[in-house]
Amino acid sequence: MTQNEDYRLYLDERFKGMGSLINAHFHDLSSEITVIKEQTLKTNSRVNHIEDDIKELEKADIKHVVDCPVLPKVQKIEDDLMEYKLFKKYPKAGITVLVIAVILVLINVLGLITTPKAAAQTKIELSDQKAIINKLNSIILTVDSLKRK
Repeated sequence: MTQNEDYRLYLDERFKGMGSLINAHFHDLSSEITVIKEQTLKTNSRVNHIEDDIKELEKADIKHVVDCPVLPKVQKIEDDLMEYKLFKKYPKAGITVLVIAVILVLINVLGLITTPKAAAQTKIELSDQKAIINKLNSIILTVDSLKRK
């Protein structure tokens, strides 16, 4: 059957069509590869330019970090905001500290209010004690004078 002339013609005709189809696909793939290659070259060029810019910025940034005039001001602001950040991060602890401080202030204020009253009572008690001591002294003197007679 492979020796049959009609069969060979049939196979030749089928392979010619396949060959042209394969050549068409190769041509399409070749044009797509060319487009991809051009795009890759453009992208690589852009990346190279960006890398050069990054290197320049790194050099400038190193100089800026060393010579930055604003750095001490920024550091001072960060130090000032540290307490605020602490209260923001731990709000329950901040509220607890605030409540304890208010309670201590109230205790202190109430202590100052009661202290003058206590001082006044102490003065009254001292004057009462002096009066009692004077009366006792006068009684003792009277008793002594009565004993002598």
